[in-house]
Amino acid sequence: MKTKPLILALVLGSLSLPAYSQVPYPSSSSQTFVTMGLSTGTVTSSSSQILAANTSRKYLQIQNTGNYNSYLNFGAAATTANLILPAGSTLTLDTVISRQALYSISPLGTTLVIVEGQ
Repeated sequence: MKTKPLILALVLGSLSLPAYSQVPYPSSSSQTFVTMGLSTGTVTSSSSQILAANTSRKYLQIQNTGNYNSYLNFGAAATTANLILPAGSTLTLDTVISRQALYSISPLGTTLVIVEGQ
């Protein structure tokens, strides 16, 4: 049930969702709101920061919409020895979430769509 707000954010994102918008996020005790942000970026063969550190981060989803693998690392430059995000796959973090900056590299280049909730 926690992914329903994300689906809403992605659908709205294709309709020019502002940088951050509040969407309902059900919890076990009562309905709360999480501010969701949607961004898209190209990853190249040089490691770069794709998401700034955020101490308020409560949700993170990264989707590799490109044709090539991407490698991810929190807190330091990414290398091909780090976490792999294969082309066409999605990584969702909604329980244990790093609040450090996120770095990515893709030896052949790819595109990532990132949804961050705070």
